[in-house]
Amino acid sequence: WMLNNPIEGVLEQTFSTEDERFGQTTIEDLKPGGRDIDVTDVKKKEYVDMMVKWRIQKRIDEQ
Repeated sequence: WMLNNPIEGVLEQTFSTEDERFGQTTIEDLKPGGRDIDVTDVKKKEYVDMMVKWRIQKRIDEQ
């Protein structure tokens, strides 16, 4: 959805994600300082690519 639609003013997303492990929720930056970098229409492809990479790496690390 994000890649096919304008997101500015609709989604308030940063280059970070929440991760829950052992009942604890933490914020993980997808890139240095990611929690302070807004995802814009210009940067949304980069965000999606980084999120996919993070999710794949997380699954590998869990094995």
